Amino acid sequence: MSSIVAVFAFLLASVAVQGLEEQLPQVALEALMELNMDYSETLEWNEDLVEEALKNSKSPGQAEADLKIAVDQKISSTKKPIALRMITMFKRNLDRKREEIRALGDGAQFGCNGVINKTTPKSSVFALCLYKRKST
Repeated sequence: MSSIVAVFAFLLASVAVQGLEEQLPQVALEALMELNMDYSETLEWNEDLVEEALKNSKSPGQAEADLKIAVDQKISSTKKPIALRMITMFKRNLDRKREEIRALGDGAQFGCNGVINKTTPKSSVFALCLYKRKST
């Protein structure tokens, strides 16, 4: 009986945490896509990589990619739109990885996604962009 209670308590805690975590809104993904295109016009958006980035944002694992760029940052309540926040947070990392992005070559694919976690006093954002060279 006590093991059933323990399992039930674990399930309730899991559901509560999941309710406090949400996927980045579409406007934030579009901002990340546009920002990346500023670094290499030959990049191609890939929905499979978008899903892989989301999966790895929720439970970090070993995403298969030639290049990974991630941001994990606390955010405060403000009226600044999430798309502008994503650009501000990601731009510095993209500047540092500019040559690596270009070295992926023509037709390289990428996808970005992430989560907003509201379980702490200050919310946090984890966003991840995955890049793969074009398959030959």
